Amino acid sequence: PELKAALTALVLLDEDGQVVFSSALAETALCPASALKTLTTGAAFEILEPEFRFETKLLHRTDGNLAIVGGGDPPGGSNGRCGPLNCFR
Repeated sequence: PELKAALTALVLLDEDGQVVFSSALAETALCPASALKTLTTGAAFEILEPEFRFETKLLHRTDGNLAIVGGGDPPGGSNGRCGPLNCFR
């Protein structure tokens, strides 16, 4: 009920980058939920290699449920700088 007016978008890609699922607003440019996300994204573009991809796995559990497993914080680069998320621990 609290999110009734919220706009959300989702795209699910397979390991080859092909679209498996996309929501109705998947190609709509939406504002991030907070201004800090824009700073974090800018830092990630500066620090991470262009080929870097966060990995999130969708697993089918033996109890019949689905589990989402995130890849964690990105590591620091070989240049000694910390990643955009693990700098603030």
